[in-house]
Parts: sequence; structure tokens; C-alpha cells
Amino acid sequence: MKPQPPENVRLVAPDGRILPLETVYTGVDEDGLRRWIATVTPDIGDVAGWALQADVLPARTSVGILLVERGGSAVVSEKKPVVTVVERTPEGTQIRWHHTLDDAVHMRPVLVATAGGVSLGAGRHLADAPPEWLAAAQAAHRTLRDGADVSHLATHRSRFPGGGGPLTAVDDRVATH
Repeated sequence: MKPQPPENVRLVAPDGRILPLETVYTGVDEDGLRRWIATVTPDIGDVAGWALQADVLPARTSVGILLVERGGSAVVSEKKPVVTVVERTPEGTQIRWHHTLDDAVHMRPVLVATAGGVSLGAGRHLADAPPEWLAAAQAAHRTLRDGADVSHLATHRSRFPGGGGPLTAVDDRVATH
């Protein structure tokens, strides 16, 4: 179960400008802190003097900032993710990003987006998630939170309600594993 997230995380400039941030849970670090990461693009300018603030920061929780280039990073993944949309989970609808079809079949996602937020798959690290996948997961989370349909995001579908098992590519409807 994902821990309580920090709430209303933002960067505040010395002149009072506010940049709201979305956080992604990355797991527990070596010090036992529940670690959340927020991505920031360098086009915000000089960040000297900016303060990281949150309305609620649960005990034993830390928030880090990851600087990424707009639209991805200096190293943008050329590999397209295998994306599945699973509707019947305890958290409601999940959108899962996988590196390979085999990962999707065996339900080993890199990222999982729900209405409650974005998290890393079990045993995954933030470095496993290309920045453009992270941006897509954050957008999917907002879409789910707003109650909109996300089925169009799937690249593959499972014949099983909980995901996994044989998958069919959405574009050609041919079984691919």
C-alpha cells in the first residue's frame, strides 16, 4: 500500500511566484524515509532562493526534485512502452507502463497511475522510468482523478479482468503473447 503523499507540494520563488509540483512515490530509501520525487523543467529559470514547501509532509517522508528537459530529458527513451489499462483493481482503474510485452504479461510494471497518484512498480527505481513515461503517467493520473476515460491509452489489452496473461495489441487485435 502506498503511504500518505505530501500535499500541495510547490516551489516558491523569492518574488512570490508559485510553481505547483506533482510527486511520484519512489519507495523507502536507505534511511527509512518514504521518498517522493517531483520533476521540474529547467525553463523555470534560476532557482536560487526558491523554497520547497508542502501543506502536509507526513512523518518520515522526503521530497526530492528531479530536473528534466521539457518533453523528456537529455536521454529520451526511443523505446515505446507497453501500456495496459486495468479497470478492476482495489485502487480502481490502473494504467500500467511496462518495458516489454513479457513484463506486461507477468504484471511487472515500471509505473502505475491511478486516481490516487503515480507510483513505481514493485522493485523498480525512478531511473527505470523514462521521463516521458513519467509525464504521461502524471497526465493519466489527472485524467483518472477527473473521472475521464483512459481506455485510449492502452497499447495492449488482456482478456483477464485483472490484467496479465495473453495480451492483444490494440492496433491490430492480434494476440501478441
